[in-house]
Amino acid sequence: MKQTLLTISLLFIISFSVFAQWLEKSGSPFITNYNPQQYEAHPQNWDIIQDSIGNIYFSNTSGILEFDGKTWNLTELPHKKSCRGMTIDSNGRIYVASSGEVGYFKPHKGGKKTYHSLNHLIAEKNKPFYDILDIFMIKDTLYFRTPKKVFEYHSDTIHGYSIRTQSENTKITASFSYNQEPYFYVEEKGLFRLKAGVFKKIFDNSILQNRSIASTLQLDKTTYLLNVENSLYTLQFNYSGEKDIKVRPFETSNDTFFKANDIYRGMLKYGDYILIGTSLGGIAVMDTQGNILKIINEKDKLEIGSIKNLYKDKQNNVWVAGSNGIANIELASPI
Repeated sequence: MKQTLLTISLLFIISFSVFAQWLEKSGSPFITNYNPQQYEAHPQNWDIIQDSIGNIYFSNTSGILEFDGKTWNLTELPHKKSCRGMTIDSNGRIYVASSGEVGYFKPHKGGKKTYHSLNHLIAEKNKPFYDILDIFMIKDTLYFRTPKKVFEYHSDTIHGYSIRTQSENTKITASFSYNQEPYFYVEEKGLFRLKAGVFKKIFDNSILQNRSIASTLQLDKTTYLLNVENSLYTLQFNYSGEKDIKVRPFETSNDTFFKANDIYRGMLKYGDYILIGTSLGGIAVMDTQGNILKIINEKDKLEIGSIKNLYKDKQNNVWVAGSNGIANIELASPI
């Protein structure tokens, strides 16, 4: 066991060392683009996960794409709905989010998976619900959100919670977990923590100049990077809890790049570096001080349109979900 852990640690060190050397040389990484004709599904991809045996899954407008390194396989959702997000639990269940649909694929021997809808567990008062924009696990509890409500699935029961009143038109724009608890940002209101069915306000939206959080990235145990309408901030929790929370602007060497090129949700921590995908300008590689060291774009043969999401696999390479395809960037391999 100790030898295995040592081997894994050495692989991580070697991978990040190779990445640092590549940045110093400022060359192009090895990129493999997969176009819609190759994977035989819709061009648009939204999210990425990996299972315990190394298969990669992409949430796609046509359903769920699975790639084992050689073969692509598409699994459609009920009524051929689009898959907008995914998460996976410790038993290998792949939970999927769609428009008016939430459920999971359960793996069986031989690789076959069967779909189980969870819609019947949602109370009629919480229907209809439309686009599920985020889905994530905390221990054995699943959380998913629409622009209007937060849902909690545990022990074959789904509870729905609303932060806003019936007359309000505000939306939930972002969600994340900290210290095994879920947090949600509501436009015009601020950041809230959900615990035992009750929302507690953590800070007011005035801290962010009345702008909304679009996406988040955990940088370390207590610090998160916030995408606030294409401006970056850091949110730092106190180790003892929510007292003395600090929210600060995170200045980069080229803030105008992100404002001009639009960040969707693709932000990734890669060792001592931060990768941020954009709709128009490719992927920015920064250090933790905000210095942009490299832009990976069409000049490097990244040819998949707008960047929707980024994912680091078990081999420390980066998968990219795009508006017109999928890419694999071999950052862990010598260039």
